[in-house]
Amino acid sequence: MVLRSEYSGNAFEEEVKLIGTQYRTRQTIISCAGEEQMIEQYLETRTG
Repeated sequence: MVLRSEYSGNAFEEEVKLIGTQYRTRQTIISCAGEEQMIEQYLETRTG
């Protein structure tokens, strides 16, 4: 799943991928004026 949003001159793109049934990865790219400013990556444990 990929989510894209923009506000205050910044663009945010977030991609979430499932790994099996217990984990997912999340990557967020923050851009300003078309230039990547920050890339964050997480490995999350799913609950519930």
